[in-house]
Amino acid sequence: MRLSFNLEYSGKCGSVLNFYASAFRQAEFCARTFRELETAEVLGINGSGLDMIWQSELKLPFGNNVLYLEMADSILAAVQNRQDFDQPYFHPVIRISHDDKGEVRRLFERLYGESGGFDGLQSGERADMHGIRWQYQKGAPGIGYCLSFDGFCRDVAAFYENVFDIRAEEMIRYGDLPQGNKLPAAGADMIFSAVLPFSYGGGISALRLMDSAESVADGINRYDPSALLFYHGQYNPLFTVRDSDTAFLAGAFERLKNGAKLNRPLQPDDEGGMFGSLIDRYGICWNFRSASGME
Repeated sequence: MRLSFNLEYSGKCGSVLNFYASAFRQAEFCARTFRELETAEVLGINGSGLDMIWQSELKLPFGNNVLYLEMADSILAAVQNRQDFDQPYFHPVIRISHDDKGEVRRLFERLYGESGGFDGLQSGERADMHGIRWQYQKGAPGIGYCLSFDGFCRDVAAFYENVFDIRAEEMIRYGDLPQGNKLPAAGADMIFSAVLPFSYGGGISALRLMDSAESVADGINRYDPSALLFYHGQYNPLFTVRDSDTAFLAGAFERLKNGAKLNRPLQPDDEGGMFGSLIDRYGICWNFRSASGME
């Protein structure tokens, strides 16, 4: 089961791929342009739009983990031959861990194009020039996607454990931290970190879940089932799950449908595989594909 995060750009995805591939020394990527899309002419894509990125996969091995990003230019940008905006609508948070802070400092200098500001950047509050926010945490070398919730992370972790038949690792409560005894009881029981390991091809893609510091401070669970179309009131983050086991995909998709908004049922697609899409009860968008990827 391979987990990847999807990002869409407006005409400059090729530059984005080259940027991250140069920042991460062991990065690999492959890409297809709209020239390889059979319906490009029907969609009205021509000229420079044909050289924009239709599909791509960026693989970032780092320590104990592998992070996958699927990036593309929007069809609208290709049709209009526009390259006037190169940041995605949603700014994902990706956490880097390493025992050698100097190693990560040098990586951040490549990502942010500046030196001397690492202490102000490592919290992940600021996005780099292509829209990704990076965090640093001291520990064994690794990399993972991060999602935060407003007091209901424990429920999210349990739900995803059941959906994907995996078990969360590194389950740490805020009350387990050195200053945890100073928190209200409800806040102390909220989740500081829970890591879901998605295993694929001998590597692990880590999805790190946590409760926000704001929810912990007042100890209030702010889950609103009527707001499933938004993640923190913003554009929905999009993950893609790929697996060759279609029976597993169908079961996981069915479990994830509980309380979700269905975009497309899991069904055969034009490429001979299976595809389905939904926004789950927590505002996270998921694409399910039976194909293993572009490789």
